[in-house]
Amino acid sequence: APLIATDHGAQALKLARQNARQAGVDNDIHFQQRELSRFSTSRDYGCLICNPPWGRRLSEQDAVETLYRQMGQRFTALDTWSIYVLTANRQFEQHYGTRAHRRRKLYSGRIECTFYQYSGPKPPS
Repeated sequence: APLIATDHGAQALKLARQNARQAGVDNDIHFQQRELSRFSTSRDYGCLICNPPWGRRLSEQDAVETLYRQMGQRFTALDTWSIYVLTANRQFEQHYGTRAHRRRKLYSGRIECTFYQYSGPKPPS
């Protein structure tokens, strides 16, 4: 399956490309600058992993809550996909609109995060 990395920010994609190059996987990933509102796929099955902004600063709260709601609306249509989200925002599920099937506590540096897991069905063999 193809690996596609997207972000709305050019700088984030530049860093991701550099990291992929250092890891020796840059030729295995297709990078795209794209807004969430433009996300679409024709694939019946897939796996989407994201690390959206966390809204740690008060000035970011409204934008992050709006983004989480948009993610919930956009990703709900992907009912045969598995969706995984890493965030330190404790209200993620409330804004996303759906409780995760599983949650895992993790740390990013010293910041406590949650890895929200929304598991889709296994694709037919």
